[in-house]
Amino acid sequence: MYSDRQEVNFKNVHPLAYHEIFDNGKVYFETENDMYFAKKVVPFSDGENEKYSSENIVLGDGALTIVFHMQKDKVPNLFLDSFVDVIMAILEKNIAGFIALFIISILLTVLVHLYDKHKASLKYYSEIDQATEIFNRRAGLEKSLELINKTRSNGINAGIIFVDVNGLKSVNDNLGHQYGDELIKTAAKIMKDTIRQNDILFRYGGDEFIICLEKIDARGADILWNRILKNIEEFNRSKQYDFDISLSHGVSIILGEEKNVDIKKYIEEADHNMYIEKTSLKEAAQL
Repeated sequence: MYSDRQEVNFKNVHPLAYHEIFDNGKVYFETENDMYFAKKVVPFSDGENEKYSSENIVLGDGALTIVFHMQKDKVPNLFLDSFVDVIMAILEKNIAGFIALFIISILLTVLVHLYDKHKASLKYYSEIDQATEIFNRRAGLEKSLELINKTRSNGINAGIIFVDVNGLKSVNDNLGHQYGDELIKTAAKIMKDTIRQNDILFRYGGDEFIICLEKIDARGADILWNRILKNIEEFNRSKQYDFDISLSHGVSIILGEEKNVDIKKYIEEADHNMYIEKTSLKEAAQL
């Protein structure tokens, strides 16, 4: 059969592949342009091959090697030289989908950023007193209790200073509420700039402020308060406004060994001590 093509066989047409598969036993071989996959099979048990013989096809004994030959240029998207080529091929086939995915990713990134920004803004406005830009009462009490418990866990004292701004009503009545607001704002800024980094200042209400002190005793609280008064005096000498700032204060010390601290109890104690000082200042002013 095909006597004119007797020399056309796998061994002669693909000698290199034949050598690698049949002589070296490789099951896969690749050249620049072709790929070969080889599989040995045993199609029939002994003797069964005789009944499948014909004058044209005669099956010999032993295993049969099936070789699958494929030219690379016939399947260009399956056999690419690099990962970049693979990515580019995928992009070429799905360019519209990837553009849509890219746009969606950008939109999601923007939305997440806006959400985080909005969340941070909500947190800020829920904790900060807008007039003075310090903690409001709710946030201040919460953070003060955290600071006190942290300090006490190491057996160290903490402290509370209750502050009242003197003469606010007089400033409002004589100069106007705009000046009264500036009085409160300026007093808060001076205290904020004077206290230590880990101390907490918050507006307790109206013209009242609380300073929560970390690692402090009565003497340390007095030293800190004197620094505040010194800065207040410097401001008053500057004559920036038509008013002077005057503050009254009271101190309570929370001992490190004390258990189950009720912060309101110490605020009331400091408030009481502040009232005593305020009364003394009024009496002195009347003399």
